[in-house]
Amino acid sequence: MPKNIAIVGSGPAGAGFLSGLVSLSNDPKNRGLLAENTIHIFEKSAVFGAGLPYDSSITAPEHLLNIQTVSGSIPKSLDGGTPDPESFLKWMKNNEDFIKDKFLKIFKDRFNEKAEKRFGKKSESEYQKIPDWVELKEHYDKLWSSFEKRYLDLDKAKDFHPRILYGMFSISNFEKDLEILKSRGINVVLHPQSTVSRVDGDKNLSFIENGEEKSERFAKIFIATGMMDDTKENEENSPVITKLWPIKEVTDRLEKLIDEAKESGKSNVKIAVKGTGLAAIDLVKTIFRDGLFESDEAGKLAFIPNEEGGVKVIVDMISRTGILPKVRGSWDETPESANKYGNMAEFNQRIQKLNRDEDGKLPLWLLISNVAEEMSRIYKEAGFSEEATGFKSFANFANEVRNNSQIFERFLSYRNPDAFLELESDVSQALNEYGSPKDIIWQNIYNQLTGFATLLNESDKDFFDGLIRWRQNYSTPMPAKSAKELIALNKAGVLHVKALGREHIEEIDGKVVKVNSQSGTENYDLVINATGARLGVESIKGSNSPLYKSLEQLEEEGRLKIVGKNTPFDDHDDMEIVISRVVGGIEGARKSGNRAAEKIMNSLIKELSPGSVVSNPTSKVASSNQGINI
Repeated sequence: MPKNIAIVGSGPAGAGFLSGLVSLSNDPKNRGLLAENTIHIFEKSAVFGAGLPYDSSITAPEHLLNIQTVSGSIPKSLDGGTPDPESFLKWMKNNEDFIKDKFLKIFKDRFNEKAEKRFGKKSESEYQKIPDWVELKEHYDKLWSSFEKRYLDLDKAKDFHPRILYGMFSISNFEKDLEILKSRGINVVLHPQSTVSRVDGDKNLSFIENGEEKSERFAKIFIATGMMDDTKENEENSPVITKLWPIKEVTDRLEKLIDEAKESGKSNVKIAVKGTGLAAIDLVKTIFRDGLFESDEAGKLAFIPNEEGGVKVIVDMISRTGILPKVRGSWDETPESANKYGNMAEFNQRIQKLNRDEDGKLPLWLLISNVAEEMSRIYKEAGFSEEATGFKSFANFANEVRNNSQIFERFLSYRNPDAFLELESDVSQALNEYGSPKDIIWQNIYNQLTGFATLLNESDKDFFDGLIRWRQNYSTPMPAKSAKELIALNKAGVLHVKALGREHIEEIDGKVVKVNSQSGTENYDLVINATGARLGVESIKGSNSPLYKSLEQLEEEGRLKIVGKNTPFDDHDDMEIVISRVVGGIEGARKSGNRAAEKIMNSLIKELSPGSVVSNPTSKVASSNQGINI
């Protein structure tokens, strides 16, 4: 009897599920079983295979991948063939004309939208008679030339290319997988621009398609929604934006604010971007996308603001700590390279053996001093000087923190108060060819350090409020290209970073937002929340998403079991509903999808012949992926 399988989402995890089916269907027995089922794929976007952060209708050309084009973090061959770590690079080289045409069209569309808004809808011959239109066109020609030169060198393996590029690559592979499945007699039904709103205990899946509410029952369901935008819609013209990746909302609101400033005679528009991480950096780059980046003969980048109508746009990136991410240079990013620097297993054992206090807890100063000692050893082993790595300030902190009651404030005092001076130093170090990636060392150390929080006294745990934020900035560093642009924006006087400290209050006062902190009160015309997305299973509890609310309700009713970190994914071969938990970036999500395909395939086989299982050699995945059993 034919059965339906649903995949909700076609980003990296959903596409990974599809590629897992391709690999499994290499076996004629599996192929026959899959041919008896229909695969339904539900996608909110109009395109399949890209994923939210890589979809050109959601993200922007200036938003970069934070992993290199040839990297251990980029999936290998996605069509069941021989793994090829350079598959993304080769695809770019083979499709250069197509890629550049795609990006050029985005810039042309931006220009045409701006020209029509400013001068009305006219023919090009009419436009050409307007001097301001000619000037605007010359400006956009320069913007395109600068972008192409900085972002579209498609021959560079050790580079950070636009996220849209990876989305295009993923779409291409998704389409290949569809063709393979079709050629093998496996039916796949696509549901573009459809929103799944509910799953009930009988595996009825409710969704909206073409404006019509529908419901269908499925035998197996894989929920691969990945990054959830469960924020509530803002009121029109609200001075606060909370939506995830609000590119269109931000650019539209910015234009309105500039127009209002011109009419009222204001000289500037002031914007606060909440957060200093990668999502916040992307938004800053979008806000200033109409300004021009130019390099001098020495290669130093400068920014020329586009002060439309004499109105200057000023942005403050605001967060509790005011810490920007570290800078990612170009190096071998494979797990093997990270393991060269420090044996984390040995370090973990060493920490566990340290003397505890009478409550069995570990004094913070002892943990910090051991971390400092380990960092010193690893850096010397890797060929770095202590001065080049900032180790000494960390060691000093370890010595002083022992009897310091104001741990959080003391911790913050060991960062450079000028975020951009620190950023310039980071760029210089990241671009120097030391031969060893020091940021991989930092990432390993901080990953370990934050894992020891449960060993600390309650009075010391406050330290981690700051430490985790510092660790996040090492484990998710920004590309050097982005860092150079932020420095140029700061030198142009249009971008600043502000630390608000522990407590701050935001209040809407008419058309402005007042942000009160320990350093005073600032008024902003617009505040944009860019503190990041919630992911997969971690978003179920308390989510505003109707889909996740339905799953939470099923769990409360005892009709659904969430398999947590202590219950390995591999323990369950009878899964009927599986949720992808996004771990390990793009490849981690794809592996989660591969593994889910194997689990659901095993479930189908067991129903026909108990005791039989399949193994997909391409789908090895960490046991922290999470699933759901009914």
